[in-house]
Amino acid sequence: VTNRINPNIVNAIDPPIDEANSWLVGRTFTDEKPLLNLAQAVPSYAPSKDLTNFMAERVQLFETAQYGP
Repeated sequence: VTNRINPNIVNAIDPPIDEANSWLVGRTFTDEKPLLNLAQAVPSYAPSKDLTNFMAERVQLFETAQYGP
């Protein structure tokens, strides 16, 4: 069996949010004129440890796997 990558994936453009973030390298912003980050989908930082710990605990619960109460 040969694994092939879908050509639509190979030919996809670079993520626009990453591209926009690259424009900020080496720039600084003052308190008077802060950067207004409107990128909503992809944070440029890891989730907090509190969040990942909470999620790790919750995914192990039977109730979490149910569709309703």
